[in-house]
Amino acid sequence: MTEFSSSVQMTVPFMRAWAVLQELEKWPQWTPTVRSVVRMDKEPLALGLRVKIARPKFGSDVWTVTSLQPYRGFTLATKRFGVVIKHKYDLVPSGVGSKATLTVRYEGLLAPVLATLAKKRLAQYLEIEALGLKSRAEGLR
Repeated sequence: MTEFSSSVQMTVPFMRAWAVLQELEKWPQWTPTVRSVVRMDKEPLALGLRVKIARPKFGSDVWTVTSLQPYRGFTLATKRFGVVIKHKYDLVPSGVGSKATLTVRYEGLLAPVLATLAKKRLAQYLEIEALGLKSRAEGLR
C-alpha cells in the first residue's frame, strides 16, 4: 500500500476549516507533526508555491503546491530518494459542517519500500493532523 488517509468530521463550515488549513506557517500551532513551515516564495497559497516543512522523524523537505482548488483543498509534493510524496488536503461540506480528508501518496519505483517503512508513523501523523485541524477550526468560533 502506497496511499494512506485520515478523515475527520467538523461542526464548522468548510470555509472556516480552509481559513486554518491555508495558513501554512501556522500549522505548528495546531499540530505537533509539523515543527516549522517557511515559505520559499512570497506569494499567497498558489500553484507552484514552495514551502520548507520540518517534521519530527521525517526531517525537512521543500514542498511545492502542485494542485489547488480554492476553499476545497490542495496538494503539496516533494521528492525523496527518487520517490514523489504527495500530501493532499481536501475539504467538503458534510451534514451541518464539513469533512476534511488528509491523504499521503508515495509514487515511484521505491514507493512500496518507503511507504512500508513509514506506514505506522504516517497513519499516526495523519490522524493527529486531522484532529488538530478539527480542534483549531472549531476553536475559532
